Amino acid sequence: MNRKQPDSREILRAHGIPASVQRIAILDWVRSVSSHPSAEAVFQALREEIPTLSRTTVYSTLHLFCEKGIVLQVPCNDSEGMRFDGDLRPHAHFRCEQCGEIFDFACASHEFSRQFEVPDGFTVRSSQVALTGLCPHCAATAPACKAHA
Repeated sequence: MNRKQPDSREILRAHGIPASVQRIAILDWVRSVSSHPSAEAVFQALREEIPTLSRTTVYSTLHLFCEKGIVLQVPCNDSEGMRFDGDLRPHAHFRCEQCGEIFDFACASHEFSRQFEVPDGFTVRSSQVALTGLCPHCAATAPACKAHA
């Protein structure tokens, strides 16, 4: 059975967020890309479509979406600081240290969290797996490590 994904209006309504033109466009766009965009990338992608859109609106809307659990924050150690992910299915992130691209990997988060011994009194509500290294392209073009030569 192929279930249709809820549209952005339905998602906003279900989370008690008024569905403005800007919010719908931001959520639609973040859910439609797999590039894990920064807030600046979202702004650049939508500013021609919505000339009245401001950076402040994009930043505050993305943070609201994260607070409500309809978009994930993906921390990065680059100048962009934070990226966003509209895919809420359990998965892990791999960030290439060379090119900065973020890739998704299948990961059952409930199985992963069982690998940790959580102290008594703690309740795990969610978990994120973030890996770093080199993607296949960058690994193939990186200079060989002299220690292993």
